[in-house]
Amino acid sequence: MTSATPPPSDAPKARKAESEGPLASWLREQIATGGPMPVDVFMGHCLYHPRWGYYHQGAILGRAGDFITAPEISQLFGELIGIWCLLVWRQLGRPQRLRLAELGPGRGTLMADLLRASRIAPDFAKALEVDLIEISAPLMAEQRKVLTGAAVRVRWSTQLTPALHPTIVIANEFLDAIPVAQFVHERADKNADGSADKSADEAADGGTGEAADEGSRSRWRTRLVDWNSARGFHFVMGPQVAMEAETPALPPGMRVFQERDDIPEGAILESRWRALVGGGAAEAKRSSDRGPARTAGLAHQLAAAAEAAPLVALFIDYGHEGPLLGETLQAVRGHAYAPVLANPGAADLSAHVDFTELAAALARVGLASHGPMSQAAFLAGLGLPARLEALLAAASPEEANALESGAHRLMAPAGMGGRFKVLAVASDELPPPPLF
Repeated sequence: MTSATPPPSDAPKARKAESEGPLASWLREQIATGGPMPVDVFMGHCLYHPRWGYYHQGAILGRAGDFITAPEISQLFGELIGIWCLLVWRQLGRPQRLRLAELGPGRGTLMADLLRASRIAPDFAKALEVDLIEISAPLMAEQRKVLTGAAVRVRWSTQLTPALHPTIVIANEFLDAIPVAQFVHERADKNADGSADKSADEAADGGTGEAADEGSRSRWRTRLVDWNSARGFHFVMGPQVAMEAETPALPPGMRVFQERDDIPEGAILESRWRALVGGGAAEAKRSSDRGPARTAGLAHQLAAAAEAAPLVALFIDYGHEGPLLGETLQAVRGHAYAPVLANPGAADLSAHVDFTELAAALARVGLASHGPMSQAAFLAGLGLPARLEALLAAASPEEANALESGAHRLMAPAGMGGRFKVLAVASDELPPPPLF
């Protein structure tokens, strides 16, 4: 069975560092009073707690930070995204006003490169109004520095809202940081000690002695994070998932695997379904520190914008067409993997994106998805080889080396070029976006 590639596993032994820091102390208090918390809730606090969350810390991006993204690797990336936006603008009929919204804009590098590329079409550049959707004050400060002197209006918001004119949404490595829930598969005919429950088998086969259907003897449990002094933060099994539950509570991938009889004991299913399609005032009140998609499901934010005016969106991230079984939740600190549950708030947490789940969530709110295709195919379709040659013609040897190295990283089939996927989204009445 195909499984997602697992990251380095969390070590079970206690770590002194887990008990240090205000976020770790706060999480311990929350667990002590409310019990173990779901993985997505723990991840959301680690990333987005308003005081101690990872994204509210200092420099986290670039070579001096914890990780590096495509716009930081090469100017080619942002420039080609700008060309794609120009093509979309033309497809939309060259509107005089066009909102360009970027979700999770990092240090502002992608937007700066995009706006520079837009100068090749003065009417397009003149039409642009930029909204940066950002919740991190430190990153916002970096974006302001990078975009100082931009020839377009730039506005900052904490979530995507409707506009009265057409919108293009860009989201590069945004989805992987939306908290992911985890569910653990187990057979329903097991006792607490792991032994087979004969009475359950007999009840399932009606006393005929025939093997019961495996699907009827399987169940999913929510994976939680607990804490004690002996083990520190660690994973535990939570309550059984009610399979008759209505969406948005029940991930669609769970039903896919529920119909199969070859799911191994302990298999993990990851899902962002609730973050994508959840919403409402009660959810917003409960989820004040779960990130930029917190006040309403991301799909609903996009749908509301599409209802107000034509919308086209582009999502670029590492992931798969799923659902797949396997744990991909990982922590990165200083450009190296770290234990997932250690040092809450000190490392970047992310997980692979299930593009099939994303498309299903968008279809649920009336948006059309196109793709995904590989990042390499997308950038090649926009003319990366030709643009690279043009830049090399005027580059110094050092600049040429950097340009070629960056282009290779973006396009490598076994690296970013193959692992990263590109999904386009559009209002239902619009034609497929360029290249799709």
